Amino acid sequence: MPPRSRDEFHIAIICALPHEADAVEALFDEHYDKPYGKHVGDANSYVTGRIYNHDVVLAYMPGMGNRRSAGVARGLLSSFTGVKLTLLVGICGGVPYAPDGMEIILGDIIIGDSVIEYDFGRQYPHGFERKSGVKETLGSPSQAIQSFLNRLRTRRMRGQVQRHTAQYLQILQGMEDNEWSYPGVSHDTLFEASYRHKHYQQQSPIKCICIACCSTYDLVCEQALKSDCKKIGCAGHLVPRHRLNADCPVPLVHIGTIASASSVMKSGEHRDQLAEKEGVIGFEMEGAGVSDILPCVIIKGVCDYADSHKNKAWQNYAAATAASCAKTFLVYWEDNSQHQRPENSSHPKPTSKIPFERDEMFVGREDIIMSISGAVQGRSGQASKRAALVGLGGIGKSQIAIEYAYRVRESAPDTWIFWVHASNTTRFEQGFRDIAAVAKIPGRDDPKCDVLELVKNWLCDETNGNWLIILDNADDVDTFFNTLHDNMALVDYLPHVSHGSILVTSRNQTAARNIVGHRGQVIPVEPMGTHDAINLLKTRITVDQSCQTEAKLLVEALECIPLAIAQAGAYISNRSPQSSVSTYLQLFRASESNQEHLLNYHDAHDLRRD
Repeated sequence: MPPRSRDEFHIAIICALPHEADAVEALFDEHYDKPYGKHVGDANSYVTGRIYNHDVVLAYMPGMGNRRSAGVARGLLSSFTGVKLTLLVGICGGVPYAPDGMEIILGDIIIGDSVIEYDFGRQYPHGFERKSGVKETLGSPSQAIQSFLNRLRTRRMRGQVQRHTAQYLQILQGMEDNEWSYPGVSHDTLFEASYRHKHYQQQSPIKCICIACCSTYDLVCEQALKSDCKKIGCAGHLVPRHRLNADCPVPLVHIGTIASASSVMKSGEHRDQLAEKEGVIGFEMEGAGVSDILPCVIIKGVCDYADSHKNKAWQNYAAATAASCAKTFLVYWEDNSQHQRPENSSHPKPTSKIPFERDEMFVGREDIIMSISGAVQGRSGQASKRAALVGLGGIGKSQIAIEYAYRVRESAPDTWIFWVHASNTTRFEQGFRDIAAVAKIPGRDDPKCDVLELVKNWLCDETNGNWLIILDNADDVDTFFNTLHDNMALVDYLPHVSHGSILVTSRNQTAARNIVGHRGQVIPVEPMGTHDAINLLKTRITVDQSCQTEAKLLVEALECIPLAIAQAGAYISNRSPQSSVSTYLQLFRASESNQEHLLNYHDAHDLRRD
């Protein structure tokens, strides 16, 4: 239910550029058509909607710069008086290395914990000096914001934020007319700070000032300033970026000081001076204007290295990573003053019913989990959000589903999570009885009630909240599509509703495709990659340098199947020191009967495996 008035909005987002706002608005979970108006004299333009469980007002700026952002902030404050948190979301220039030595690459996200106005100071004959104390004079974040940012600094929390940011980014990139694709590592180039963006060879009959000037502060012609590096032939020494060894590196979140000014930083040397003196990790043009007026957190995607070698190829991708991080920020943000919609007191609080403990040694499979998230979370208003994991027994389908369920529980605690064993009709019906009990559905104790119909009607009722059903081991087509009583098949009790999602695990491609339907996504689960398979083995036993080669040979002999690797690890661990990777490999290779014995090692039975 949308807020009754604009005073009930507690979250605001400000974007300076249209493509920044496009990425934010694309991640709205709901758009409000209701007109809320604005205060007399407020020249801002707004869009309202919902992100997660927060009512959000998005304000568009007329252009870049601190003066304009201050005007937008004042108008926003006059019209939406209940705003407790403002996110300034968009793009920025990044310092190549954070103070902790971590590489910052294009597409990474910078969250500002403080802002300096680096063009505010005094101009002396010997040079410009920034006025000291400006960091303290700008609006300091509220205690709630400071506490939350400190929480984000913890290793576990930052890992969760980065993981969910990548998931929302994948959702953006999966939309039609995708504007937010990754430009490619070959386009992420960092020159040494002293290497200037200018003509280095004469390209016209008229002598260019780029060639003519040889001083320390070389002048650059206007044509060079307006051209990209490829066009003018920049060929300086590139600073190595180790994170670019991956084809598409996952964007990381960096928290630190942001430098704000009414001018664009386009000098690598001045960038490094400010970074060393002030601990700055990013440069932008709106933060100083907002911070003194509204409680603000700056979330910006890095689109360049704040040097003279700028191009616009990274702006859309950086805007998308920032928007994805902003949504993740709001998923974890808790505001006790946030407008609470009236609830029926008879409705129990959403809970999760996952009959297995989380595997703290879970490794890899991030690509599959991101695919699940993209399919199951879907877009606002999407009527069917279903995905199926399909693969051989022991390949890890249920383990992936368990891990995904726990991640949903972390990121969306107001979502019901139900686990239904679906190998046969009896177990499916028991799963629905469990749902009725957990959700305390009225009428469930009546011996004459049709529990399947009762649960289906409850699942269809949007007022009961969002839900996710894990349909595990749905291998038999007949179980789901043969009619029962009243000409209803089991699949008909799984409603297609916008507030509900279903994740299926199955060894049967046909069964999986028929359950998720043509709008759902079937995700094949293959054996693990060798690197992840070795890491899985390392969670069970110690693999030191002396047995790295044998470990690789072992996981390859086991065809990188997770269950086989887990059983091998348990066998070796339980028989240590008599057994080792080498001795297990010898036994496994000796005969087929040995293989059968080892792969049916009962002492290694996984209690989480159905």
